[in-house]
Amino acid sequence: MMVSDRSSTVLNIFNQPYPNAHRRLRAVVIDIPFYKNMFMQGHTVHEKCIEGLPDGSKYIGAITDFMQLSVYCIFEHESFVPVPNGGYIPVQPVRYEKVITE
Repeated sequence: MMVSDRSSTVLNIFNQPYPNAHRRLRAVVIDIPFYKNMFMQGHTVHEKCIEGLPDGSKYIGAITDFMQLSVYCIFEHESFVPVPNGGYIPVQPVRYEKVITE
């Protein structure tokens, strides 16, 4: 299951200037139907992340895009390319695969 396959960028969602104007940010896109399956009583979710954020990524915040039925979670990590204040945040590809359990 591909949770985020968008290669586009998202607009910087933060209005206040950063103390450091070039933060190292990435956005992870999560489709709302994926969230729905996670939170529905009786649903079982067995998936493993096979491509995603590096260890140590810091969660910054999130915004919901109801037009695309998606949530953009913003993360920071020293390995990401710096994003200028007010610039575009690249989307981090995230891939999951189903895990068979018995």
